[in-house]
Amino acid sequence: MKYLMGVDEGTTGCKAILFDQEGHQIASTGMEYPSYYPHPGWVEQDIDEIKEAVFSCIRETIVKSKVDPADIIGISHSNQGITMVLLNENEKPVFDHTIGWQDLRYIEMLPELKKEVDLDTYWKLSGMQYGTYNIPVLRWLQKYEPEKWSRVKRICSHQDYFLRQYGADGYYVDEGCTNFLSMARMSDNEWDERLMKLFNVTVDMLPKVLHAPGTVV
Repeated sequence: MKYLMGVDEGTTGCKAILFDQEGHQIASTGMEYPSYYPHPGWVEQDIDEIKEAVFSCIRETIVKSKVDPADIIGISHSNQGITMVLLNENEKPVFDHTIGWQDLRYIEMLPELKKEVDLDTYWKLSGMQYGTYNIPVLRWLQKYEPEKWSRVKRICSHQDYFLRQYGADGYYVDEGCTNFLSMARMSDNEWDERLMKLFNVTVDMLPKVLHAPGTVV
């Protein structure tokens, strides 16, 4: 018998469930993790706490199931919205906490961004509106945390971050999740030079976009 693992890594907690190939639930484990609110409108989390909860759920579910891990032939990971993980050259987090998708500190940066790329142009390029996701927080960090920002070499969503933790050979994102980072062209779902420049980001800082379903990474 072969098995499939599903992991739901949400905003307030995660759950791992093991199924057989006929869809019967074999075992499951759930855990919660905190958010932190250092100032009004700010929401932060600790990626190490989240990672520990995810892998603890997976391990405990396997133990409960008494299944041989070698018989688990696939894992599906569903993650929370765009809570970015900013890594240094050694793939370690630069900041003590990640900034949550609900965080509102980016709002003060919107007037400045709109002067550089107006709303209509931004929408035509990305299909997004400013503030749909909290990507403008990158500009906030550049303004208020310049020393730490100078050490950022990679910008991850939780999708590409956890793919890497599971053993991928790099950082990858599918077409449907490029919009979380708000720097992809609507026309072809590739990173756009003008949008990257707006947020002072280079393409080597972003995950590689995969267009073909089932690509092995």
